[in-house]
Amino acid sequence: MRALGIEVQEGVATTGVVGILRGGKPGPMVALRADMDALPVTERVDLPFKSTVTATYNGQQTGVMHACGHDSHVAILMGVAEVLAGMQAQLEGSVKFIFQPAEEGIYQPGVTSWGAKQMVAEGVMKDVDAIFGLHISAQTEVGKIGYRSGPAQAAVDNLEITVHGTQAHGASPWSGVDPIVTASQIVSGLQTILSRSVNVTQKSCRGHRRCHSWRHSPQHYS
Repeated sequence: MRALGIEVQEGVATTGVVGILRGGKPGPMVALRADMDALPVTERVDLPFKSTVTATYNGQQTGVMHACGHDSHVAILMGVAEVLAGMQAQLEGSVKFIFQPAEEGIYQPGVTSWGAKQMVAEGVMKDVDAIFGLHISAQTEVGKIGYRSGPAQAAVDNLEITVHGTQAHGASPWSGVDPIVTASQIVSGLQTILSRSVNVTQKSCRGHRRCHSWRHSPQHYS
């Protein structure tokens, strides 16, 4: 981005990168966001550009792979940066290119934040008038894009449930409580919440920030 004449800030949210392209005419600040981190997954394909990097994760040596398409996201955003830099004088306003780390983060003991939240906490959004994020989707036909306003595929979280059983002799199981059977019923019940209780074809699931209805009802344009 520096080679394109874009102002660059490194070390945002630890490993994030932010670039600002100031247009030749007054106007709003529009942000474009791409996530960029890889996952602890070994890339098992026979391609010359496959990832051969390894790292330690949960105490084990593992491969490092852009299994969610984050390499595509970075390439797309860099392509947009190159095109817009070539028409800088005609731009009405400025463009902020946000390369966000830790998109895959979930709550863990000792971890107080994740990439997007940490970037916001460090002021990345203070001067932004509008922001657009993108994510590739294998379910979308080539030549089409899907979009929606507001949250989409917005979060992942942990849910912990502790089931307490009561011991019993094998000859009289009815005198106890089997936590394995109870836990199995909980898992089966949770699986039916989205599949039987939520209309995923609607634009919004009553404002729930973890609604994934974007997958089912995006607006498509060729």
